[in-house]
Amino acid sequence: MTRLPTITSRALSGAEIAMRQHTMNTLELVIDLPFLAREVKDAHRQVLFHGKSMLMEAKRAGEALLAAKEALKAERKAYVGPEQGAPPVFVDWVKTNTGVAYSTAASYMRVANLSKVLDLQNFSGGLRAFLDAHTEQPATEPSAPREFTREDAERALKFHALATRGATDAEKEAASGKLISFAQEFGMSPDALVAKAFELLPAHEKTDAEQSFEEQVEAVNRRNAEREERTRAAEKRVEELE
Repeated sequence: MTRLPTITSRALSGAEIAMRQHTMNTLELVIDLPFLAREVKDAHRQVLFHGKSMLMEAKRAGEALLAAKEALKAERKAYVGPEQGAPPVFVDWVKTNTGVAYSTAASYMRVANLSKVLDLQNFSGGLRAFLDAHTEQPATEPSAPREFTREDAERALKFHALATRGATDAEKEAASGKLISFAQEFGMSPDALVAKAFELLPAHEKTDAEQSFEEQVEAVNRRNAEREERTRAAEKRVEELE
């Protein structure tokens, strides 16, 4: 077997490729994984280095901006004369003299201020990652639990039935976990959720036979009530005839 020279190509994601000729005159690509690992490590080091360099340069720009802001503030405070000849306000000074958008300048000044209480050398990310990591998130009030509907009650009782009468232990355990998660959506414990579900659907766990028997009893009671009503009506008509 004749081994061809190894070819390094940055155009193919920096992979070092060796090509070998087989007896069948076919070519096989051999990826050098150790080389790729070295490439990843080196590129990562460069990302960290340049990210930290960007952060330090942002700090330097921010410190200069803060100094200019204080100087302009003092100059405007000491200035006596028409407004037309007054020193510029800081925002206008930034736009006119630095070539930097004010939003970018504000980010630089924030880095400079944070560097007074934080060690930038300990941060391994870049400028945006640093600012995102130290941005205070507004406090949000917990959302109120949503309304518990009949459909929710049916779902809760289904989970409850599987958790207590599932065919296998795995099915019971899975249903129990779903019941716990479902109860949390309403700010309740699983037991409280099931109790509330039974309040909405009191006949949910009755057997078909029990349900049918109760329906028959209700039908008989309705017929008896109707019969009694007709009897009273007939007696009243008789009394009126007398």
